[in-house]
Amino acid sequence: MTVHAVKCWPQYFAAIKSGAKTFDVRKDDRGYQVGDTLRLNEYNILTHELGEILDKEITYILRDDFEGVRYGYVVLALK
Repeated sequence: MTVHAVKCWPQYFAAIKSGAKTFDVRKDDRGYQVGDTLRLNEYNILTHELGEILDKEITYILRDDFEGVRYGYVVLALK
């Protein structure tokens, strides 16, 4: 299992942390697999500062072969 450390804007980080948002859309450039960990680093785009860190397990992946997912991107279900 791989840990993928990524930056996450504060409003999306808060929604994932609260459980309101159970997915994330990412560029498919890291070889994401079910069972991997998505390590979200809260990132303030204005100050370029990192905040909290949150680990989520990838439980399902929609890739760009699914109609509606843009080419080169994935939708990651998180738990």
